Amino acid sequence: MNPSYDDILAANALRGNEIKKTPLIHSPTFSDMTGSDVYLKAEFRQKTGS
Repeated sequence: MNPSYDDILAANALRGNEIKKTPLIHSPTFSDMTGSDVYLKAEFRQKTGS
């Protein structure tokens, strides 16, 4: 079964403050290496330190 958009919204409401929104951080090094803008997701800022 594929979840609907409403299912995703309901699950998001149940999670409370357990998952924090984390920023995207621009990486000049990887951007220079690839010739494209590269952003890294700062998941290390989660409570679990992912």
